[in-house]
This record gives sequence, structure tokens and C-alpha cells, in this order.
Amino acid sequence: MASSPPSKRRRKNSSKEDDTNGSSSSSPEKMTPVLVFAHGAGAPSSSDWMVRWKDMMGKAMHAVEVVTFDYPCEF
Repeated sequence: MASSPPSKRRRKNSSKEDDTNGSSSSSPEKMTPVLVFAHGAGAPSSSDWMVRWKDMMGKAMHAVEVVTFDYPCEF
């Protein structure tokens, strides 16, 4: 006989009351995105274009942070 799937676990700090009244800190109204923005076409993350887009995306999306990084590549 197959066993039943494991039950979902709740975070220890969440309560049933928070889930029902919409005051949870993770409600969509209070959540803001974190963007990961990678370079392309050989432009480093420090290029003027990347820095400008990083700033514009952060402001437009009300992001907590926009993270840029460079892929390790060899030419």
C-alpha cells in the first residue's frame, strides 16, 4: 500500500490569524522583487548601459535590489 504524501509544513512564526486577515508580511501589496540582471554580448556589468538599465529597472519595479553579475567567459 502506498504511503500518503508528506504534509506541508508551516513556518514557525506564521499563525492562522495572519493568513486570514491579510496582515501577513508576505502579502502581495508589501512584496517587492529582487532582480538579477546579467550582461550580454560581451558587455560587462559595469558598463554605462548596464548601470543605467539597472537603475531604471530598480525604480520602475520598486525592487528591493537589482543585482548584476558577469558570466565567466573566455574569448
